[in-house]
Amino acid sequence: MRQGKLRLPAGLLLMLLLAAPASHADDSPIGISLFTPIQFPDSHQSITGVRLSLIYGRHHDLKGADLGNLISPISINHLTGELRGAQFGLVNWVEGDVYGAQFALLNRGGNNSNGFQGGLINISGGTGHFLGQWGMVNVNQGHHRGFQLGIVNYAQRLQGLQIGLLNIRSEPSMSMPDASPVVFPIVAWAF
Repeated sequence: MRQGKLRLPAGLLLMLLLAAPASHADDSPIGISLFTPIQFPDSHQSITGVRLSLIYGRHHDLKGADLGNLISPISINHLTGELRGAQFGLVNWVEGDVYGAQFALLNRGGNNSNGFQGGLINISGGTGHFLGQWGMVNVNQGHHRGFQLGIVNYAQRLQGLQIGLLNIRSEPSMSMPDASPVVFPIVAWAF
């Protein structure tokens, strides 16, 4: 039974490595990190493939999968550039743009975020075109386009739907250009 459990993750890892060849000469197809600086490759390089962060991993860009939480319950995944793919960890932190999905207790997307964030606390800066932010607290510090589901939802500017106990929009929307900051219980929307 134990052997069967190991075959699936190993097979998935092999498929991801083979399906994501490095697109730049400086990119590595795999990243492995105990904590920075004990990692391969060094923190200034990018990964096109799979990264495994046991405790804390930091790289520039990632195109592929960040599988920290699948192998370690305390992984912190940090990218100083952009994410194009999916992250799984205790904490996911991307300083640049996010194109894909983040799953963790705390997700932090930097500039523009396009995709999905699922966790207790989800934070996105800049413009977000979201399938959704689903968590206890969802924050978009820019223009949120999409769906937020949580206890507290905040969008500086909203073009979409918020469902939660407290829904906040701090800038006017296209449908209500003269509105001041708005707080709604249960449901809020602006299109």
